[in-house]
Amino acid sequence: MRKILLVSAVAFSIAAGSASANSGKGYGGYNCGQLVDDYSAASSYDQSSMRRRLADWVFGYYTGMNRHQQRGQQRDLEALTSDNLASTLIYRCRSRRSTRVGLVAYDYYFELPYWRVGV
Repeated sequence: MRKILLVSAVAFSIAAGSASANSGKGYGGYNCGQLVDDYSAASSYDQSSMRRRLADWVFGYYTGMNRHQQRGQQRDLEALTSDNLASTLIYRCRSRRSTRVGLVAYDYYFELPYWRVGV
């Protein structure tokens, strides 16, 4: 049992040591100013990759938020495209540089239309 605990502790410390400061939170922990600066400095290929990763994080975040909304209060995510969603959040971050990306995503979630079953 001690061997298992030791191996688990070592594996965890290696994983934690190699992760960046924000990776545990995804993009939600980033400061908007940091995101905008990183995006602006990136090549077009890297910008595309950043938009894709940002959208993946936001879709996961929104899916989790939808699960915790009461019936009829979930937001419609089907109309969103990855590129449009990421570009919108980056655009909004430009005017809210000191705000966390997660808060900008949270605010935008409540602007999305409600999801309607069978419509």
